Order: sequence, then structure tokens, then C-alpha cells
Amino acid sequence: MRSKLSDIRSRVTLSFIVISVISLLLSGCSSDFTIYKDPGKEETVSDDNSFPDLKPKTESVVAKDDTSDDIDDDDALIDDQDTDEVPEGARTFKYVDINGNAGEAVINEEAAFFPYEDGVFTSEGSEKTFNAEGYVSRFGIDVSKFQGNVDFKKVRDAGASFVFIRLGFRGFGEDGSLNLDENFKKNLKNAKDAGLDVGVYFYSQAVNEEEAKEEADFVINNLKNETITYPVVFDEEYSYDNADARANIIDAQTATDNAIAFCEKIKSAGYTPCIYAAVERQAALLDMGRLKDYEIWYADYESDPQTPYDFKFWQFSNRGSIDGIEGDVDFNVEIINVEKEAEDIVSRMTKEEKVAQLFVVTPETLLTEAKDVTEFSDDLKNGLIKDPVGGIILFSKNFRNNDQVRDLNASITSFGKSGLIVSPFIAVDEEGGKIARIADTKGMDVKKVEFMSVIGMSKDDKRAYQAGNTIGAYLNDMNFSVDFAPDADVITNPKNEVVKDRSFGEDPNTVTVMAASFLTGLKDNGIIGCYKHFPGHGGTLADSHNGIASTDKTFVEMELYELAPFKSAGENDVPMIMAGHINAPNAIKENVPASMSKEMITDILRDRFGYNGVVITDALNMGAITKKYSSADAAKTAFLAGNDMILMPANYKEAYNGIMEGLKDGSISQERLDESVKRIVTLKLKYGRE
Repeated sequence: MRSKLSDIRSRVTLSFIVISVISLLLSGCSSDFTIYKDPGKEETVSDDNSFPDLKPKTESVVAKDDTSDDIDDDDALIDDQDTDEVPEGARTFKYVDINGNAGEAVINEEAAFFPYEDGVFTSEGSEKTFNAEGYVSRFGIDVSKFQGNVDFKKVRDAGASFVFIRLGFRGFGEDGSLNLDENFKKNLKNAKDAGLDVGVYFYSQAVNEEEAKEEADFVINNLKNETITYPVVFDEEYSYDNADARANIIDAQTATDNAIAFCEKIKSAGYTPCIYAAVERQAALLDMGRLKDYEIWYADYESDPQTPYDFKFWQFSNRGSIDGIEGDVDFNVEIINVEKEAEDIVSRMTKEEKVAQLFVVTPETLLTEAKDVTEFSDDLKNGLIKDPVGGIILFSKNFRNNDQVRDLNASITSFGKSGLIVSPFIAVDEEGGKIARIADTKGMDVKKVEFMSVIGMSKDDKRAYQAGNTIGAYLNDMNFSVDFAPDADVITNPKNEVVKDRSFGEDPNTVTVMAASFLTGLKDNGIIGCYKHFPGHGGTLADSHNGIASTDKTFVEMELYELAPFKSAGENDVPMIMAGHINAPNAIKENVPASMSKEMITDILRDRFGYNGVVITDALNMGAITKKYSSADAAKTAFLAGNDMILMPANYKEAYNGIMEGLKDGSISQERLDESVKRIVTLKLKYGRE
């Protein structure tokens, strides 16, 4: 006896669906075909507490030949139809739907197309990664009440960056009541508290535009006083589990009209709309040409995407397993065009937000009440709202134990994602050896890394990688994003005690290789590393913390030694360089700290060496700066020299006002400001730290 599902499929004349879609595309008119409605059953309203899991839970199968015994003749689409049923010259694509049925459909030439080569997706364990120049990808999940009690912190620690949460659904049957997912509020709070990016989806059963708008209003009302960072999704699917599903009977034009009506309502409320579209819906129902301006969340459980159409998210598995969730969960990958996304974020920033992005400060700088920060207080939250700085740097006084630091950083990140236009970097000086703010603090349970000078003498770049990897692992575990390391100084003055033990040594080739290996160790744990101290502290004697530190080397001499690691920064993909407060009067025309020199930062590092990453000053509260510059002058001079970020000015508010004054009097152009902010945001996007 045929199963109920097979009976449903046999009633659904799928060949007729595709032919109707073809006619629709050619004529520009709507199609009135019916997918399926059992005339012998009355529509009923399903019990809200027994609403089924509407994402089919079937194993994905490999596309088979039409003659396969595993696929009923009724279930095929147009693989075996006469060639005169496909318009001459029309492009088609073949696919296997999420239930294993093979099909072929005419491509809608008015749609937005997926512009990448085959093989851009690779599998890493159970995750998918998108590999194309200029793009990054992120792994995420989607959940509803059917996942039960979710431990979102474990989900985050297992590698997820985002989650789509079901906000609600419309019931089946004639009345089609609107319902809130019973776990929505709890899921939303816990996911945000864990620092995940959050979007929501609504399972639609709308049969017309008015109902779609009603669903959008329901979503908007239930998001009041809530901030989400990812889209609001219109999720309309064919329900194989319930023949009485209202949306099973709508035609192609209605389905598309409903999606647009929902999305336009969501957009008008200030949210980003998105449409969930499985491969078979794209093939046989939705008019993808009319939906080309909306983000698409694509569902397809084959090893590679089968659709020719563009998408932002890909739900690539409905059988995922992840720490924090018992049972199956849907796995997703997000594709991010870094440049486009950065431009969009910068375009939405106010002038004040842009200027704040230039600064990295201690958390205490943002408080109204003077005290050491060890938790995310309302005072710190309000400080970030008032001054949404580009980064926060932590020191030993902020550390008690691993859990405390992990929670502090997670809370800062979570608020940054939900309450600010872009999250701050969370940075630390953790070089290993002599400079280890975390490893040297009582109560912190991490592995101490040996001195870089010892590693350098070994000539073993694997030891340098391991040092970076060890530090990167515990920084990532505690939710840091930036490590102001490695020290890329080449020692040329044997009397130098400032960076002697922190450097990999006297040989420029050794230092270059070791610094790159250490950096890779950080990168492999998702931590942004930073070469320091450009143009090289190894030839100095004095400590710039206390006053002027100078080298008498010529530029030719420095290029052979101190500058070598920095010269190769571009080819070694160094994300950030710290400019030191080092005077080099015989190397450049200006006898000023390198951090204040346009010749050193712009002419040499940027133009001559071709470095396009983020440049940050060393701390501007050091004696080498404070003895010569006011906070306002130091910030303005450093920025005009070519630095993107300003670390720890002696007086943040004065420094901030110095940049604002420069914008007002025209000495700093809006283009120059946008250039640096875009670099900062781009780096955050590349590492998933925005």
C-alpha cells in the first residue's frame, strides 16, 4: 500500500507545475495552478501545542537517473518530458529536492544569479566554508521550540556565530491563528547573552497579501524593545507532513506576492527582510526575478548548491549535531561580501560614531565612576552607548579568573552586536615571555609561553607557531579579538633592554619568519595579531614609555634590518601594525616619533611598502608623546600621519574633540575619516568581530 506521503505526491502533478511556471515566465502572467488540496478533507486549525516541525527531517539523497527505482515516475519533474515542452534556447537546471525527488526547471533570467565558480564551498568537519576572494563565511544554526532547552554558550563555543530563532507561526486550517513560539523569548535572550548574532523567522501559512502583512505586523509587535542583528525571515514552505496546510494550495503569483508584502512591511519597520526558499520552491513556485532585491536563505541538503540563483544564507543540513542542543538541528552558512558589507556599515554611521571607531581605550575610560572593571556594568554599557569606541584594551587589573574574563568579554561583545552599529575590538598585550598580562596574573589558568628571544635562538619556526597557537587558543576561549603581538623588532643595539627578550633576535630573516609563524598561530584561533613597533624598536636605547626613543640608523640601514619584517607585512597578510614612538632623524626628514610622521606612516609604510591593513599608534599616554603633545594635538597629528586607530590617549575626550575639530576646520577630510573607518570595519568583518 502506498504511504500517505506517496499518495500526496501522486496527486501533485509536478510536471504540470513546471510547465505552468515556464508559461508564466514566458507570458509574464500569473499561473493559477494548484499544488495540492485534498477535496475530501475539511480544513482544520491545528492545536498550537502540537504544531509539527515544518522543516522536513528526511535524509538527503544523491541525484539519481530518472529511471531509478527509488523515485516514482509521478515524482519526477521534467527530466522525462518531451523536448517541445521546454522553450527552445531556454536554460534549465537539474536538482534533487530536500525529500530526494529529482527535477529540472527553466531558469528565470530576470533573477539574481549566484556568481561563483563550482567548488567555492568546502567542508570542515560538519561545517561548510565559503572560499572566494573578498568574501568570508560564517557558520550558524536555526532553532525553534523543537530543539528544547538550548545552551547557546555551548553552541557559540562549538563554532556558531549566528542563530535564526523561530518567532512564531500561523496555524493550519481555515482560521489560521497567529502563534508565538513558546521558546522564542527565552531563546532570544539566551542567544543574545551568549554573544551570537540573532535573526528571527516566521513560519507563514498566508494565503493572500493581507495575511502576509498581518504576519509581518505580528513579528514587528513581538520584536518591540528588542534589538536583532540579523534579518527577519519569511518562511513559507510546502508541508509534506500536513495535507491541510493552508499554504499548500497557493499559486506562484500569490506565493511571490505574499513574500514581497511581508518583506516590505518588515523593511518599513527598520529590519532587514529575507526569504527562506528551498530549491524546489525556487524551481517550481517562487518568481525569483521579482525577489532579486531581497536576501535569500536557501535550503538544499546536497553537497553543493544546486540553484543558479544568488543567496545570502545556505541551510545545508537538517541533521546537524552541536554541543548545547540535544538531537538534530539545522546547519547554515552565511556568505559575506566584505567590501560591500563594510561600505554599508560605514554609510549608516554618524560622524560621531565614525570618530569613536578610531579609538582603543581602557574600559575605565568610559565610566562615570572610577573603579577597575571586572564585569559588564550599566555604567560601562552607558559609556559604550555614549562613546561607541573601536576597541577596548584590558590589563591585569581587569582579570580575576578565566570564567570572569570570558563572561566580561562575551557581555561586551553581545552588547556591541545588539546595541551598537559595530562591536568594539577587545584587545590585550599578550606576547608571551616578558609581556603576558593574562598568564602573569594570579587566578588565570593558562599555559605560560616562553620568551620570544629563546624561541628565536632555536631557529625553529614551529615553536613560534606553537607559541602563537597556545596564546591564540586561550584568548579565543576568553572571547578576545585582538592581541598586540608579535613583537617584530629586530635587535641592532646590543644594549637595548626594552625589547631584547621580547624580540625573536638580531637576524632580520629569522625575525620575519618567526613573527609570521607566531601570527599564523593566532590566526588559526580567530585572533587578530599586530606587528610592533614600526619602524623598529631594536636600534634604540631609551624606553618610549618615559621619553624620546631614537635610532641613528639611516633609511638604507633600517631597510636592511629593522624594517624587514614590516616590509613583508603585506605578503604575510598581517592584519594590523602598531606604529612606535621612535625618532629616526637620519632615516626621514622629520625628527618626530614615527607614529606622528606622515613620511613614515603614509609615504613609507603605505605607499612604498604597499601596506593596506590597519595601522594603530602605540599608546599615546607614553612619555614620548605626552611631553611634546596635548591629547588633542597628538590624536590629530597621528591621524593625519596615516594611522587608522589611536591607542589610549592620555585624555580620551580631548583626543576625540581634536579629531572632531579637524573635521570642522577642514584639516581632516570626510574621505580620510571614511577611509580609516572602512579599514577598521573591514578587519572586524574578516574576523567576525563586527
